[in-house]
Amino acid sequence: MATEAELAVQQAEQEVANAQGEADRLKIETLRTIADGIPARVDELAKGYALKNPEAIRALGKEGVSEMRNELGREALALAERFATASDKISWPEPTNKYHLVRTSDIHSAIFKTFYGRMNDLISVLHKRGLLAESGAELAGAIVPQALYRQASFESLAVALNSLGNAKAELKEANAAFDKESVESLWD
Repeated sequence: MATEAELAVQQAEQEVANAQGEADRLKIETLRTIADGIPARVDELAKGYALKNPEAIRALGKEGVSEMRNELGREALALAERFATASDKISWPEPTNKYHLVRTSDIHSAIFKTFYGRMNDLISVLHKRGLLAESGAELAGAIVPQALYRQASFESLAVALNSLGNAKAELKEANAAFDKESVESLWD
């Protein structure tokens, strides 16, 4: 028959499994939501650059603008696919303790670290058409990951990551109690 400490470990392991499942589900859902919005967001960003550079747009003409938007659309879909499938490539944050919980800004940082510099294909399309005059580091920062999502939308994922962290902490405590009980029962 299982001891109280063994049962506590089993219960804590189940809580970790449940919390991990929910966190994983929300990671995927968050990334898919971002991915779904990327084509429209890229088009908005491109239009913003076009409005700042009307002479470049006039030089492209109707056909050139259409070609550019088609190319941006293809690049946006490719980027969206990378976002949608990136869950296992992102170093997701974990709470460090019960007083330092995961915030939406921590999730943003994790996504940013994974995708910064991966906007180069989009930037290249705009740059070669004269919509981005910058060069070097300024050009690399012309489109950054956070331009594609709203950090506030990460709240439910932050809650799930904090729940997972709490479940892991409770499992650690349950394992420590079980270890102590085991040693003490064998020591007598």
